[in-house]
Amino acid sequence: MASGASGRGQLEGTTHLTNPALFDFWEEVFLGGVDTAVLHGGRSSSKTRDTACQLIRLVDHVPVTIGLPTARMRGNSAVYTGFATECFIDELAGIAQRDPLLYRLSLLGQDARAAVVLRAAARLGEWDGGVEGTAQGIAMIRMDLGQGDRVARGFIACVAQARLGEGGVRVDRLSAVADIGRIPNLDLARQQIEGGLVFGLSLATGSSATYRAGMPEPRRMAGLMLPTLEDTPDVRVDFIASEETPFDPGELSVAVAPPAIANALHAATRLRFRRLPLLSEGL
Repeated sequence: MASGASGRGQLEGTTHLTNPALFDFWEEVFLGGVDTAVLHGGRSSSKTRDTACQLIRLVDHVPVTIGLPTARMRGNSAVYTGFATECFIDELAGIAQRDPLLYRLSLLGQDARAAVVLRAAARLGEWDGGVEGTAQGIAMIRMDLGQGDRVARGFIACVAQARLGEGGVRVDRLSAVADIGRIPNLDLARQQIEGGLVFGLSLATGSSATYRAGMPEPRRMAGLMLPTLEDTPDVRVDFIASEETPFDPGELSVAVAPPAIANALHAATRLRFRRLPLLSEGL
């Protein structure tokens, strides 16, 4: 990803290149030769150039053969495109010497639902600016489902509090606010968001398998370094009241947790983590 910025640090252009195919066997997701499934989540804290923020994004997909079958996972491609985008925007905020929350708000144009979610998450997570030493990070994900007039949109923002501790990444708190339109069953929606946050935590801290001769090297679940109950942080979830078209809450929070945690670790350590799991390249 690359960006140009004005003298005031305002984002003027980006290039976002997504490589691996997600559904190499599911032909119906291809529209015009583009695997649309790999592009979800690239538009998170920012909008396209037809809005007031004048953000220009070019999204290219170049399929790469990796020698292994690929398929979807919970959160879909928004997990990695959202991770890249939200960490990238956090870096831009740092270069511009702006509060990461205020910087994101400045990129939203007329997207009122996204702005409401971001502000509400900041309040719930007791956001204090994300400056050095705070150990706080923020991220926001937007997902669209459907086409034409039948599009449902979901928004979620998360404030994470994280640090490096004994044994690796320690996440103390995840505070998330979601706008998923009209909610038929609040308890089920809350469970989906809470479970998705823990799933996203697992992607940030583990869940990665290396392969040798086409076979995964971890042969047991314990080898994936999945979070245990002891590793589970304080989780706070709230919803924005809305009468918009209902949106499935099952994927949103999976995608928002990893970049929020990565940005929190940057605030705690001043180090940038650009891969998942976050410590896969060491310190």
